[in-house]
Amino acid sequence: MSAPTPSICGFRYLSDRWADLNELSELNGRIHRRMVQRGHAIPSTTMVDGMLAIRPCFIGARTTLKEADELVNEVLAIGHEVARMDEQAVG
Repeated sequence: MSAPTPSICGFRYLSDRWADLNELSELNGRIHRRMVQRGHAIPSTTMVDGMLAIRPCFIGARTTLKEADELVNEVLAIGHEVARMDEQAVG
């Protein structure tokens, strides 16, 4: 969602199920809250053009692509979980 800097790149989980920009912001907020609860990866959030983005910041000298991949994998896994929970709630 934004141009990356050496340690920061805002992004968001996308899904055809949540096409509305406000719904996508809510979805990404839910994903972020669940990530914080789990405590494995704790990115911050930011607003980009009025839309919520997940905003990891990698500043450790020993940070590798492995940590970035793990964060993205966690966002994907939680996004899929939230989608399944919503499907079950709708019935």
